[in-house]
Amino acid sequence: METLTKSHAEAEKLKYDLDTKKKIFEKVIKYQLKIPLIIYTINKNIPDLTQVIYLISKWIDVDKLIDLLRNKLEAPTEKSLCLKTEGSLDGCVVGDILIEELYEYERNGDGILYLVLDEIS
Repeated sequence: METLTKSHAEAEKLKYDLDTKKKIFEKVIKYQLKIPLIIYTINKNIPDLTQVIYLISKWIDVDKLIDLLRNKLEAPTEKSLCLKTEGSLDGCVVGDILIEELYEYERNGDGILYLVLDEIS
């Protein structure tokens, strides 16, 4: 019985996720000014951000996005943060790259840009 309930809950969550993505894409197509992105963390010192799909202006650069995330997380300025692409977790994305450029080359097949927020040691 638990397995059936768990499977049902997973199916409902997947349905919710797909409905949410559909609504986001409708807005993106309508306005064509925002980039859909999901930011997640692999560092336990940084809170999880995966519950939200962000729609970010395509004209801001990576440095500005990091500043916005720092403010959202209320992270101290002495904590060095960087964004990494899902395909390259070894190095940080250069700060002056526009989100639009990053999206063009690194977006996933589902049309969302997945980024990893990490702390520089």
